[in-house]
Amino acid sequence: PAAVADLCAKMSVPQHQSDRPVINDCACGSARMLLAANQLAFEKGSTQPYLIGEDIDGMCCKMAAVNMAVHGCLGEVVRHDSLRHPDELSYGYIINETLQAGLSFPSIRRSEDKSDFKKFQL
Repeated sequence: PAAVADLCAKMSVPQHQSDRPVINDCACGSARMLLAANQLAFEKGSTQPYLIGEDIDGMCCKMAAVNMAVHGCLGEVVRHDSLRHPDELSYGYIINETLQAGLSFPSIRRSEDKSDFKKFQL
């Protein structure tokens, strides 16, 4: 529900300004909580967060990637089992790296290389 996603977002977005906060949802579904966190950061005038979504279902990962891309989010969506195998990667999507490069159109890039994902670098 939207109210639950908004509450989770309020608990996830840092109260103080930081370089670029990282917000992770280990069972992201369609990325509703991540979208709420991105919107909340925008409303507070904070730095845009880097969003990491994880899900075991491939269709959910695709929905999350599209949702994040069209809403101007920066981040990634990782398809894997975040509870049993958190360090393994099936595949994932890098979201809006074109925006980080100064271009003004949304992008989604699929990758199977762990080094492309910030989640595995943290």
